[in-house]
Amino acid sequence: MGASLIKEIEIRIKELEKDIDEFENVARRMFKLVKVAEEMTRCLKEKELEDALKLLEDYGYQGIPQFFEDYDSTRIIFGKYVKRLQDLYKDVNYGITCPNCGGSGIILKREIIRAEGVVQEYPKVERCSYCNGKGVFIVPEEIKKRFDAINAKYLKIIKELSEITRNRLISK
Repeated sequence: MGASLIKEIEIRIKELEKDIDEFENVARRMFKLVKVAEEMTRCLKEKELEDALKLLEDYGYQGIPQFFEDYDSTRIIFGKYVKRLQDLYKDVNYGITCPNCGGSGIILKREIIRAEGVVQEYPKVERCSYCNGKGVFIVPEEIKKRFDAINAKYLKIIKELSEITRNRLISK
């Protein structure tokens, strides 16, 4: 059963590998939307509503509601990629929590003892046979290395865009 959990990790890594270009596009789109929002904010602070609306039009938006809709949907998609990466990072580096014992390594069972005509139920603690009492399944090193390689690519994209944003904010 642990092998199927490890296989699931491999599938999730393959999905990340397949989606790297799409993630980069979403990240760049997110960066563009933040840039537009900053420019709009500047226009609105200077009471130049017409300039703000022209700016939106130049970027292909028909108004503020359409811009916010695009921003919100892009932010949600970007967040889902980051969450997938974080969840996989946790599973790969800290192990996959055993679904049978919930990570405790033990199973609480009921034992029925009959003595002198009385039936009594007692709790019985057993080591989980699914994870062998460990509570987690450790991901093999070769799979960790594959994840580390794809994680580095995702983090490079995030870092590049963060640096651009940070440098723009510093220069203002």
